Amino acid sequence: MKARPRPAYPTLAFDAGGVFAALAAPCAVIAAVWLGLPYARLLLPHTVFVALPAVLIIVAAALALAYRHGRMVFVLAIVAAAWLALNVPAAQAPVAEAARALAATLAPLNLAIVFLARERGVLSRPALWRWLLLGTQIALAAGLLATRPQALAAWLHIEVPFVPQLPVTTLPDLALLAFAVAVLIPLAALLRAPGPDAGGFLGCALAMALACGAATTAAAGAYVAAAALVLVFAMLHRSLHLAYRDELTGLPGRRAFNDQIARLGRQYVIAMLDIDHFKKLNDTWGHDVGDQVLKMIATRLRRIGGGGRVFRYGGEEFAIVFDGQRMERALPHLQALRAAVQEYALALRSPARAARDRHRRRSPARGAGQHTVTVTISIGAAVPPAGGGASEDVVKAADQALYRAKDQGRNRVST
Repeated sequence: MKARPRPAYPTLAFDAGGVFAALAAPCAVIAAVWLGLPYARLLLPHTVFVALPAVLIIVAAALALAYRHGRMVFVLAIVAAAWLALNVPAAQAPVAEAARALAATLAPLNLAIVFLARERGVLSRPALWRWLLLGTQIALAAGLLATRPQALAAWLHIEVPFVPQLPVTTLPDLALLAFAVAVLIPLAALLRAPGPDAGGFLGCALAMALACGAATTAAAGAYVAAAALVLVFAMLHRSLHLAYRDELTGLPGRRAFNDQIARLGRQYVIAMLDIDHFKKLNDTWGHDVGDQVLKMIATRLRRIGGGGRVFRYGGEEFAIVFDGQRMERALPHLQALRAAVQEYALALRSPARAARDRHRRRSPARGAGQHTVTVTISIGAAVPPAGGGASEDVVKAADQALYRAKDQGRNRVST
């Protein structure tokens, strides 16, 4: 470990696989409803489209409470309130029109606010303030709908000059603007750091946009049901994500690694990687700096070529699996990884700055680091014997190769 004069800053690698995993279920649910709705309306009674959203909202809320996912409970309350507004009978034309426009404007704005808010449970003091905010909105909306529905509808349908007129929807300009905010905020978060929550919020916002713009109550009910189902899948995905992903680095964890090696064929390479002198780095700079180093290594690992899949094995140790590769094909990629880490100067933040960045959920600003350090890594790689063998034995062989790399002076690849 040595100091470098010029800092380098971590860059975010686009995780196409993570984005796809987060959006697969929401897109599939919404597409299924959109394609199947014309046939469902012919085959199913209208009561199904009224009851199904309520059932799915209750199921999703029960799941959110079981997982202690307060933000999801709040989102489902927003979806339920919007669904009640969309169910105002069409015979009450002024009230129905105003209620639909109000739901289309307030629901996406509240979704965006909840997405940006931190998880605070269901009945904590910050959560109670959120319930108070939602209850106040509902009370004010009910009062305006009862007393001045026509004036409210006229105000909600004002034209916004920079909002384009879209022929595919009847949503007013304010609602289009609100849904654009509700979609773009989780989309930006998803592209930056893919995760099930961002995918769920994005899918929910899209489904609610379709519900609020639907021409019939049946269609609106189908898309509200889709929004609730998207949230169910997001919560299930989140529980799986927490079980298989390392929270600090975002890499698949040891459980995912064990599943991966259990499915390997006869030809593969397993590499075990360890950060040199990591304990000394922690003792010198503190655990916040150690976390920065682990994240930097994870970023470099994501860029490895050769089809390598990377995992955080535990502590400062990582694993790489090259399925279907020979050692001579994998070695150049391992050497390139070792060299990239060695040449990278990491700008360090002060503990106070690091705490502020974590609180604000942002990356360190350029120029924020006052010191830079470089680290090196040692790598051990192994392949199965010619006659085949258990993948667990190959892991042990890679570990032994890693120890040899350490004994030979570190900052090297051993086989």
